[in-house]
Amino acid sequence: MADLLAQVPKKKIRLGLPATQWITVYNAHRPMKQRYHYNVANTRVDQHVEKGNDDGLYISSVACCHELWALIMDAGTGFAAQVCTLLLVSLYTGSA
Repeated sequence: MADLLAQVPKKKIRLGLPATQWITVYNAHRPMKQRYHYNVANTRVDQHVEKGNDDGLYISSVACCHELWALIMDAGTGFAAQVCTLLLVSLYTGSA
């Protein structure tokens, strides 16, 4: 009798709130050529930008914190040329 009970599938009961479900809708477009770099030192930013430009990529987003850079480069910016200048001098933040 115990063997028969072990073979009968048990009904799973879910307790609590129902799971939240997400539906993601994508717009159909051609795949985009994109590259990102993070934790890039000041001395290497130019190398990454130059290599990206050689591959037809231009900077679409940039951020810096504690002299480490994050760069996002892609071919969908619509740019044909871009000027990139890195200044190692901070903006003055003294009191007025």
